[in-house]
Amino acid sequence: MRAGLAVALVLALAPWRTSTFEMEWSEDALSLFHQRHRLSQPELEVDPRVQARMDKYMIEGMNDVIGWFDLQALLVLRVLSAHQIKKGVEGGVAEIGVHHGKTFTALSLMNLDAGRQGGRAVAIDVFEEQDLNVDGSGEGDRQELLRTLERWCGDVCVTPDKLAILQTDSMILQPEQVLQANDKKKLRIFSIDGSHTAEATYNDLSIAARVLAQDGIIMVDDFFAEGWPGVSEGVMRFYYNQSSLDEAPLVPFFVGFNKVGLLLDGRAVGEDLARFCSRGRRSRASTSTSCERKDPASFR
Repeated sequence: MRAGLAVALVLALAPWRTSTFEMEWSEDALSLFHQRHRLSQPELEVDPRVQARMDKYMIEGMNDVIGWFDLQALLVLRVLSAHQIKKGVEGGVAEIGVHHGKTFTALSLMNLDAGRQGGRAVAIDVFEEQDLNVDGSGEGDRQELLRTLERWCGDVCVTPDKLAILQTDSMILQPEQVLQANDKKKLRIFSIDGSHTAEATYNDLSIAARVLAQDGIIMVDDFFAEGWPGVSEGVMRFYYNQSSLDEAPLVPFFVGFNKVGLLLDGRAVGEDLARFCSRGRRSRASTSTSCERKDPASFR
């Protein structure tokens, strides 16, 4: 994974003005963004029908669904997903902590875009068992999730071939259960947005790492959120407990829009990513987003 990462990270690093965040989203917003920053149009979904659905979801659905997911974060993930598909990366998608499906709907559309390379979208949440929600981070609703998927992704996204729901506390979840939900196949995108304690974040990362496909991506939400310090602590614990780069090739490659991205075997993009980051620093990119290829050992 090389050129596509650069396109995605351009979206993350290009400087935004405050007024940009307040801009009313429309069909022309993406083109305006590219013109302002002199960027070429990134390649988004492979299937034009899925792209049309995703565009509609970004323009209308994102404001309709209760949850926390920035448009800019979705743009980055769309580019990365399309690049994975074109490079032949196989696997389903999953999220721990789906709430009402704001992020999960986008992931489900990305799974549709993958066609035969994809699998199932696996939703993991305690849902109505809120006594298991120890820190009150989110309030999953199974029926609201299904309504959201049907409205913005389509009926196909709630069929058994495309959707698996695991209603459980991720602290007792086993990686084998996640693989079983995807016909024993690995996952190419895994979003972590469940319990925000350090213990839960560490646990969820450990699960995701064991089910991730080669060149797969993990996105961890609220890494720098001041109200949830357990998330960054859990991520640091995860890296501290890795024995070596060879045995634990998850490499942090993206920070921005309230998320940190981890890439499996990110050494493959090392030189290209380093050059891109250097250009970003020279262009005075916003300090709210950055990228840097890190040796996981440096987190110890």
